Amino acid sequence: MRSGSTRYETADDMQVYLWYKGKYYATTLSQINAEDYSLIGWYDAHGSAAGGKIRVLVAVKKD
Repeated sequence: MRSGSTRYETADDMQVYLWYKGKYYATTLSQINAEDYSLIGWYDAHGSAAGGKIRVLVAVKKD
């Protein structure tokens, strides 16, 4: 995934959620249209060999 010029690797077991009307719903990345949603990701620390990957991604509908 990219944010500006920075590229982030995604974890194989990344969890993806849709934020809709104040609730989170589990979904998959393939079901999210990036043009219609803002994506917010959380990644773990770079301190370990498995670190630096996005583990949780939340899609929020653009207004």
